[in-house]
Amino acid sequence: MRTCYPEITQQEFCDHIEDDDFFLVYGNPVVIRADSGAKLLAIAFPLYERQMRLIGRGDKIEGIKRECADAHRKSMAFSTSDDHALSDSADPQNPV
Repeated sequence: MRTCYPEITQQEFCDHIEDDDFFLVYGNPVVIRADSGAKLLAIAFPLYERQMRLIGRGDKIEGIKRECADAHRKSMAFSTSDDHALSDSADPQNPV
């Protein structure tokens, strides 16, 4: 199946998704060719949000934002407790 969107490999996606200019460089949206052969579509959230509002589904956006904020809070709490656990279990023979 051929798409009209730019395509990149799974490795390119993994290597560059955190780049500040990712969508500017690779396109928005961009198709990712997974190693398994599947094709996935990556789209920047502002474009997704605009499209959802245009088709009358803007109410879903607030739910997604809440879910993301909750997940972020949980990950921050986990990483903070994980950092304490790591420092508590430090090797007494090799102090940091």
